[in-house]
Amino acid sequence: MKKNRRVGGGRNVILRKPYAFLIRNFKKINIVLLALVIFVLWKELELYQFIKDYIATGVYSTQLDSIGNYVNIFSVGAIVLIAIISAILAYLLKYKDKPFISYVIILGVSVITLILFIYNYYYFTMTAAQEFDLVSALMIRDLSFIATIPHYPVILLLLIRSIGLDLKRFGFGEDKEFAEINDEDREEVEVEITFDKDRYIRMIRKNLRYLKYTFLEHKFSISALIVLVVLLASFNVYHYAFVVNKVYSMGENVSANGLNFQVENAYITNRDYTGNQIAKSKYYFILDVKITNNQSSDVPISNEYFFLYVDNQQYTPSERFNLYFSDIGTLYSSGKKIKATSSENVLFVFEIDAPKENSNFLLTYRTGQFNDAAKRIRVQVRDISKFIEKANVSLGEELTVPINLEKEWTFSLSNFALTNAMDYRYEQCNAKTCPIYEATLESKENQVIFYAKYKLKEGSKKDFLDFLKTYGKIRYTINGETKEMNISYLLTNYRGDHLFIAAPSEMVNATNIELYFTVRTYQYFYQLKGE
Repeated sequence: MKKNRRVGGGRNVILRKPYAFLIRNFKKINIVLLALVIFVLWKELELYQFIKDYIATGVYSTQLDSIGNYVNIFSVGAIVLIAIISAILAYLLKYKDKPFISYVIILGVSVITLILFIYNYYYFTMTAAQEFDLVSALMIRDLSFIATIPHYPVILLLLIRSIGLDLKRFGFGEDKEFAEINDEDREEVEVEITFDKDRYIRMIRKNLRYLKYTFLEHKFSISALIVLVVLLASFNVYHYAFVVNKVYSMGENVSANGLNFQVENAYITNRDYTGNQIAKSKYYFILDVKITNNQSSDVPISNEYFFLYVDNQQYTPSERFNLYFSDIGTLYSSGKKIKATSSENVLFVFEIDAPKENSNFLLTYRTGQFNDAAKRIRVQVRDISKFIEKANVSLGEELTVPINLEKEWTFSLSNFALTNAMDYRYEQCNAKTCPIYEATLESKENQVIFYAKYKLKEGSKKDFLDFLKTYGKIRYTINGETKEMNISYLLTNYRGDHLFIAAPSEMVNATNIELYFTVRTYQYFYQLKGE
């Protein structure tokens, strides 16, 4: 039963004396407080590392790691419960003229922590989900770190109270009113809530003296507790930051699922191996991973464990786009295995939306198994969508065009001509012989024959013609306008090292003609006419 009555400018509160309950359960109450504070500190440290990871990656995704994992009903409820218990203890101890400042401090720390948690929650749900702001992120990181510091002396204090080291300083054992619990302790009492500045100052000084005396009396025990708290906190921070939630860099070794991974390269492009745009408004992220299997048996790998985050968007790899990137390396395919005690570089392709110039790329590897934390790698991306001129030669000179690390074409062109008719030879085999015939190739209406003689360093005629058609284009300039065309052969079955290509008749009047090759981002030019 509680009654309120206003007297003058103040407020009087009528409540039952709870001292008996407080004395009987003082240690238990402090143990509960200690457990709650340790839990909140643990969540604070997790939150602090979460913010550091966000700054390191520039990516916030609820699918990867949500702020709700740290600021939730359990963490907030624990903070509120700490505040309520410490407020009640502070009030009761103050009324009984016992040291109470420590619980006021605990109350203040819990209120500040609650405000910070709420602010972080709204920051990540409202701001971080939209864009990455480094200045704001650094501010909340520093505030989160500072907020963890007061919890360590609070834990130490509650440890001391929990094991009863300073109960004598509270006078509980010598106070008859506390030692003898009777009906008077359960009577109603009128309490006037007022503020006396000088009294509070005296209380602070008194508690400081008590703290000093307590430390000197139990110097060894308290020092041991301090060391224990520091060691536990240090181990927790190290394990969480550098083991469980480490953000790796490219080239670092990552152990997961019985394999070792190293991200060696990462590319983005919107073009296939011949330089043609694949899809409008889409880009492709190509991940080059060195995978090492140190086990004695082959180990299968799965692309389902790889997740790419570009800013706040999540993507998964797909084999559908492998054809466009066959020139870069070995692409992942279903059923792929890494042989025992061996290493192999494997490419994974992700289709993504066109990234911003300052987009952040984060790769994660997670199996989804219990207690299998996601491995996160900060990725530096190389844009290979822009063309780079690698070589430019003139008629009669030798040109080398690398296709990949294993294949290249080296050739020269001569006797270039644009004509309406050209003689050629061919063979037509019968059952016994393969006689050689001569014929004349004539151009069609509005066309001319693009003719040239080629000389190969090595390789077959068929493969060379396929190379020209796949990677080559013809570009010409007429009346100041530049045009280009794909290669279309007029003849393929003939003897000799010649090119017979269909060309528009207007090319005869071109001031500049060149044959050029595009291999991924590199371009190679062969000047046939003009500069």
